[in-house]
Amino acid sequence: MAENPGAGSGIFLLPAPFSHFLMKTRQAILSGLIYRVKRGQVSAYASRPSLYCCAVPIQDFQPETWIGDCWLTDEHGNPDPGLDRSPVPVRRDSLGPVIGRALSA
Repeated sequence: MAENPGAGSGIFLLPAPFSHFLMKTRQAILSGLIYRVKRGQVSAYASRPSLYCCAVPIQDFQPETWIGDCWLTDEHGNPDPGLDRSPVPVRRDSLGPVIGRALSA
């Protein structure tokens, strides 16, 4: 039996088929949640990227969704006033951690 190169280091190596499965699964992106947009990934549409650095998806991203429509918002879920009538396309990999829940109107 081959020795586990991660033994004793706190690293657990997964069997190849299982690790491949984990890489292929994607985190759920849910509507109504406020996601911080990753640094350098804020949409070119934002009127003030330093303030409107969050996104709220208009609908859940399906597993195969790479780009979805989102409202650009501040950290409290207030939409960018220049974009409050139309969501903009945002790439899945541009969305960072959830920081809150958007309030319904």
